[in-house]
Formats: sequence, structure tokens, C-alpha cells
Amino acid sequence: MKWFPVSKAKIPLIRGWSDPANCNDSDIIPLPDTGQYGLLTGYDWVILDLDVRAASGDKPAKDGVAVLREFLHAKGLEWPKTWSVRTPSGGLHLYFEVDPARPLHKHCPILPGVDFLALGAYARAGEGYHTTQ
Repeated sequence: MKWFPVSKAKIPLIRGWSDPANCNDSDIIPLPDTGQYGLLTGYDWVILDLDVRAASGDKPAKDGVAVLREFLHAKGLEWPKTWSVRTPSGGLHLYFEVDPARPLHKHCPILPGVDFLALGAYARAGEGYHTTQ
């Protein structure tokens, strides 16, 4: 898994972060001083980012988890069995391994509250993120 340090404001702390050659490649990820890192997507992994947020001011509520669940049910499909991580906002990141020889490109959003993170994107991880089953 390719990773690099990011600030708490989600800003990459290295130049060229989207080039895998500039990223660390290790299964053991030491936590940077900021407590956050970015996981480069599209080469080894893609992520379905399921956003969840309450309505605030002029921003409507989002529930990507419910939207994906309803979409899968309508198509007669089951919830995917894969690695998932609960985000600090209550959303989920669903991780899917892909063939590095066939990188996938980012398509965002694919459903309301559901983003597909692939080439040209990264997912923030670190303090406040928890793996789930």
C-alpha cells in the first residue's frame, strides 16, 4: 500500500504525492507527526468512500452507507465482503484490491454520498480511523 504524510487539513506534505514512486510502500505504516497519512488509490487499491453527515445550514444531509445499501438491495446484491474503515465523521471507506497492471481512474461521485477513489485520489487515514468487520 502506497502512503504519504498529510496535514490534519487533508493537504499532502510531499510534492508529487500522486506518483507512486514518491510514496512509501510498506505494510507497517508509522504514524506521522500530524497523526494523518494519505493512502494512494488506483494502483493497488480503490476505495468506495461512503460519506455520512448531518444537515448543516444550506448543506443537506448525506448518508452514503444507506444509499449504497439501498442500491445493492434494488439490484439484488449483497453488501461487499472487504476491508472497511470507519471514518471520524461516521462514514465508511470500503477497500478493494485491484491489479496494479490495470490501474483504475477516479469517478466521483457515483451515487449521492458515494465516491469512487482511484487514480488521482487518496484517502486520509490515521488517528480517529478504525477498522471494522
